[in-house]
Amino acid sequence: FTNVHAFGEYPAYMLRYFQRKNYQIDISEQDKQDLRQGCVDYIGFSYYMSYATEYRTDNPFYDYDETKHIVKNPFLKASDWEWQIDPVGLRYTLNWFYDMYRLPLFIVENGFGAIDVVEENGRIQDTYRIEYLREHIAEMIKAVEEGEIDGGVCENYLKLRKEAWHYNASVHEKRKSEKSFSKKLKKDMKLLKSNND
Repeated sequence: FTNVHAFGEYPAYMLRYFQRKNYQIDISEQDKQDLRQGCVDYIGFSYYMSYATEYRTDNPFYDYDETKHIVKNPFLKASDWEWQIDPVGLRYTLNWFYDMYRLPLFIVENGFGAIDVVEENGRIQDTYRIEYLREHIAEMIKAVEEGEIDGGVCENYLKLRKEAWHYNASVHEKRKSEKSFSKKLKKDMKLLKSNND
């Protein structure tokens, strides 16, 4: 789909895919013109996991069907929901997107679902989520260093930090102001960068 958004046209391999599947695309010359004139200025995407597929004689082109063609990658850990945890895949995705499209990249979602256990004191020791974010942020930094990528900060990290700050404030003290949160966030990002240097 990104080729259509970034270049304003369907790539040749996708047109051949439509032919193999006998898909009839109802698209007019005006539609094609509109696509060419409506290209995006940046790419926003979500990244949670990577997928693996395997060669099958009934699928020589590796056409992707989530219900049939996904196989487990034995080299990756998985979440409680069997979502494969692949921070290096995020770096690969960032570098590939930027090499391919040369547009600013924004990760709008990159989170980790788990069966959290609430302790007697009401806290959740989610070191697994901290580790997930630490590993993915480290790979984001490598992607920027390797590919000089232009883009934005992981939105989910900011949202998680903000929610945690407000939660702690409501439990232990009065809620912090947005100004106070902004100062804390800047401090966190500075610390994160220094820890990864």
